[in-house]
Amino acid sequence: MAMMSKKEKPFRIVKNCKADAKILLALSSILSRDLKMRENLSGVIVKYHPCTPYARGSDCPYYEGGRHCGKEPLKCEMPEYDQWYKSLIKGKMKCFYPNRISLLENPGVPMFLYHTDFHAIMGEAIIKRGEVRDGEYFYFFDAFIKYPYPVLLEIITTDERIPKMARAGRWSHVYISRETIDEIRSLSKMPDEMKVKLGIDLEKVISELRKKPAMRKPDWRIFMEGEIKRLQDNALFDKQVLERTSGYFSEAASKNIIKGRSKEEIFYALLYLALRMLETPIRLSDIGRISNINSSKILKNYSLLVSELNLSPPPINPVKIVSYYAKELKIKKRTFSRATSIIKSAKREGATSGSDPFSSAATATYLACIAENEKVTQDEIGKVFGVTAVTIRNNTKKLNKFVKVE
Repeated sequence: MAMMSKKEKPFRIVKNCKADAKILLALSSILSRDLKMRENLSGVIVKYHPCTPYARGSDCPYYEGGRHCGKEPLKCEMPEYDQWYKSLIKGKMKCFYPNRISLLENPGVPMFLYHTDFHAIMGEAIIKRGEVRDGEYFYFFDAFIKYPYPVLLEIITTDERIPKMARAGRWSHVYISRETIDEIRSLSKMPDEMKVKLGIDLEKVISELRKKPAMRKPDWRIFMEGEIKRLQDNALFDKQVLERTSGYFSEAASKNIIKGRSKEEIFYALLYLALRMLETPIRLSDIGRISNINSSKILKNYSLLVSELNLSPPPINPVKIVSYYAKELKIKKRTFSRATSIIKSAKREGATSGSDPFSSAATATYLACIAENEKVTQDEIGKVFGVTAVTIRNNTKKLNKFVKVE
């Protein structure tokens, strides 16, 4: 008996099995329902966390992908906590950022704000326009409508996904239908006249959305999304870095910078640019290794993009390099602290000016290892920091005076 190919097998089973007709019918029904729901998507619920850098205006030392301070929601005493929402309620904040939410690029679409510490949708805003600035997405509105009664996700019944999201940590936004929008507004107990007016305005927006032809994604976007997914799947960079890269790439495409150039070289030059702008210390050679592109080509495109996008990346800080790379050596905490102290003193005195920051960081780590009797060779340190043992030896004399006797 001839072996079936993997391509043939599923079709033969469906053809010869009556039970599968029911399965196909059920799948057809699900797909039809999902398609109908997608056609009626008219608004967005966005998730807002009051401890993120965007909410505070600065980094929180206890926040890294989640709250690690041990404090209960709404109990933080730091003045920066929840600044964005506090400004929003006072009418001073009139934009939401930084994630790209394509539906919000259509004027008139409502955005519903889910506050993670209140565990509820607190209100909504009608988006007027969207902009990309420095690789980040901004959505502007004229006013925020604060609900008389915040709406819990668990009590929404018109979309079976939403009650589950109250217990799920990893989501940033979800598109919702007109039916769900009406339910949220009813549950919020907003005045009837306001509800009617918003409903009439939304109907106009839906009508305009339906007139728009289904557009095929441009090649550059298909390429970008593929590369972002590959980096996500391999857990090489965090969400903030990838979102910033995506924003820069979209901006470069809108300015026709990509046209006539290698998409791969531009993408990875922008990844390096995003890391530099976020002050994440990474070697250019690491980007070359990840992308399989020559480092000189990445650097050439990086210089072009800095100019074209009008950005000013901060200089690489050797102190951050020590923090980022020295952990790979598995040295003692005391040694790590001493390496940080050496590089901070050297930087303060200007001893690192004009030197390669990776060389300075590697040398400071080597001197700290000697001071703390750690048996780590120059070659081992050089391999981690991407410099040679000769470079470390040449820098030792310059930084040796910053090693304090303890």
